[in-house]
Amino acid sequence: MKILKTLAVCVILSVIPVLAQESASVSSPGGSDAVLRVCRRPLPRWAGEKNWLLAGLNRTVVRHLHHSYISFANGVFIPGAGGFVHTVGIHPVGASNENKQPMLDQSTDNLDAGGECKAVKDATPEKIQRLVAEIAADTCYSCGNNYHNRALSGCYNNSNTYVYDLIKEAGMTPPKMKGAPGYRRHHTCHL
Repeated sequence: MKILKTLAVCVILSVIPVLAQESASVSSPGGSDAVLRVCRRPLPRWAGEKNWLLAGLNRTVVRHLHHSYISFANGVFIPGAGGFVHTVGIHPVGASNENKQPMLDQSTDNLDAGGECKAVKDATPEKIQRLVAEIAADTCYSCGNNYHNRALSGCYNNSNTYVYDLIKEAGMTPPKMKGAPGYRRHHTCHL
């Protein structure tokens, strides 16, 4: 019996540091253990299209374009969101594809269909807290009437712009991303 008690105490003592470390990483969302990344994934538009023209456009153009989103590897607490969040990007709110708004933890914001993530190398706890404040305030210069994806005019203020703006406004350097039209500071589109 004494051996079992000693074994139980050893197991408990070996688990406590692990639990404390996990608790610290969850409870300190802006801590140095948090990893902030910018991710991009291919657009799925017309992916299974039977119309030969749309299928051709998908193979030659659309599949090379990407949607960007922000990823918090350890999750981060966003005030007003009701819990920890792992991703944020802008997506359509209603049936119309025109009304884009910031949305948290969308199921499509992942790398299941390809894409990549790049670390925001100059992220610090203070800068991540500024980013969290921007997200909590629904800061978005690319939403509503300011959202544009007009290829012929070269006017893009979209999900890629949203991500770039948030990272930049929080005092960090957005990593370089290819195939993400609009991945730059927002600007007024004169059409």
